[in-house]
Amino acid sequence: MDRQVIFKRYKELEDEISPHLVLSAGSALFSASEEIKEKQFFQNNLLTWIIKASNIIARTCGENSIHFKKFEAVADKVNEELAFHTIIKLRAIFCAAKDDFEKGFIFEIKEIAQAEIFEDELDQAQELLNHGYLTAAAVISGTVLECRLRWLCEKNSLPVGKLDKMNSDLSKENIYNKNIQKKITALAGIRNSAAHGKIEEFNNNDISIMIVEIKRFIEGL
Repeated sequence: MDRQVIFKRYKELEDEISPHLVLSAGSALFSASEEIKEKQFFQNNLLTWIIKASNIIARTCGENSIHFKKFEAVADKVNEELAFHTIIKLRAIFCAAKDDFEKGFIFEIKEIAQAEIFEDELDQAQELLNHGYLTAAAVISGTVLECRLRWLCEKNSLPVGKLDKMNSDLSKENIYNKNIQKKITALAGIRNSAAHGKIEEFNNNDISIMIVEIKRFIEGL
């Protein structure tokens, strides 16, 4: 999802919850004299907002993020108590997720986690190579490379597509230079050869260099 689209969605949802915050802090949301119908109408609207807010937090921060877990924990109490302080908490968590996303902190956290996963997968590729499984090592390494390009495109609001197109777009936007673009093209060529069973087009040394170069690429960006 394009970052500008996400920014807009966050703003829309922030505006949607604001009218529910007109009561003074700490007061009950509904008095005993208010109609049940009105209360149910408000509750349905609030639950609709919670679902939409939960979705955008999960998509941007991840379901394992503290933002999502805290939001869900507070949201679970809505059916039990439609209290003003509950809505205040929901809005506060939502705004924290929005702020962290807008300032790039979410991408930084995800990038650290992603780098750790990629490192493990490249270590696995190296282990396969050590045992003579060249094709598997090349395919795994190439997949890591493509995932990294996808990540860079998302981070820089570029369209996600085929590897060659992403590679070209990232170079045009000066995310990295032409030399790196050419190197990625060569590495992708090895992955494609392996995926199509063309084992005569690469050797042990090619895969070894491929793993090292992809590690450098990930660490460098």
